[in-house]
Amino acid sequence: MLATQHIQGMAVWLKWIKNIVAAALGLFVLISLGVAIKGLRVQGSTTPAGEKNLPLHVVVFYFHCRQRCEDCLKFETYARAALETGFAAELNKDLLEFRVLNREDPANEHYVHDFQLLTQAVVAADFHSGKLSAWKNLTRIWELVNDKPKFIEYVQAETRQYLEDRP
Repeated sequence: MLATQHIQGMAVWLKWIKNIVAAALGLFVLISLGVAIKGLRVQGSTTPAGEKNLPLHVVVFYFHCRQRCEDCLKFETYARAALETGFAAELNKDLLEFRVLNREDPANEHYVHDFQLLTQAVVAADFHSGKLSAWKNLTRIWELVNDKPKFIEYVQAETRQYLEDRP
């Protein structure tokens, strides 16, 4: 009799554990589907996450990796200085924006494809009503990284030319 009660108790206990595991797996599936759907919505949208939906908007991006070397930090510092000293009015009017993004972050994967990024980069991009319409990779940053004045002059000249060439 005692053995029968013990077996019945174990059966109840195992059924209870099975229900908890099933509920946990179901919750995991629901959360996974939610994350996947959210990711598809962000990647498939015409306005990338965080983009302003202004009629005309230029964004100068600096894309970096998780591991940031001395040159990577210079790229960001010099690009920011170039824009803040050369385009303060445009930045204040939201006509120009500087954004620093980790290109290895899954949320930024679409930029890697949009801008054909292979490594760290400074990119000027044109958005019309929230949609990417044109872009330019400022590739000379690599050769100018050890000459701060020339780097800043280059980014300012390229940004100015980019702003002037827009329709």
